Amino acid sequence: MTDAKTPTVQFSSAQDPRSWNPTASFDSATVITCLTNGDAKKAEKLFNEMQAELSALQQENAKLRGILDGVSQDAIDGGWKASELIAYAKKLEEECANKTTAMLTVHNRLDKLREECEGLLKDAERYRWLRVRILNKYPEVMMLMVSEDEKAPSELDAAIDAALSPKNPT
Repeated sequence: MTDAKTPTVQFSSAQDPRSWNPTASFDSATVITCLTNGDAKKAEKLFNEMQAELSALQQENAKLRGILDGVSQDAIDGGWKASELIAYAKKLEEECANKTTAMLTVHNRLDKLREECEGLLKDAERYRWLRVRILNKYPEVMMLMVSEDEKAPSELDAAIDAALSPKNPT
C-alpha cells in the first residue's frame, strides 16, 4: 500500500561503488544502486519489509488517535491511562443519567403544577363570574353573606377568605 508520501524506490546493481550515496534523501523517484545484484535484492526485500511495518504502524497510530479523539491534550499530557479514561467516561455517563432523571422528575412536577395552576385559574374565573352575578342580580344573597358595610366585591372576597381561614372553623 503506497500513498502520495511514499517514495518510489528502484534497486539496481552496479560495478562502480562510487555511484552509491548513503546520505541521499528519498524523493518521489529514488534509485538505490547496490554493488551486486544480490545486494540489490536484499536491499529491496528489506525496504519492502520496512514499508509494510511503517504502514502497519501508521494504521495503528490512526486507530489509537481515534480512541483518544475528544480527550484533551492536558489529560493525555497528564499521563492518564486508558483504564482511567474509561472509568472517568463511565462516571460522566452516570452523572449525565442522574441529571437526566432529575430533569425528567422536575419536568413531570412542572407539568403537574401547570395542570393544577390551570385548574385554579379556571376556579378563579368561575368565582369571579359568580361573584359578579350575585352582586348584580341577587343583592339579597349578598346581604345574607356579608354585613351592610361589606358590599363591595373586594369586601366580599375578604369575607369569604375570613370564612375559609383555619382560625374560623365552620
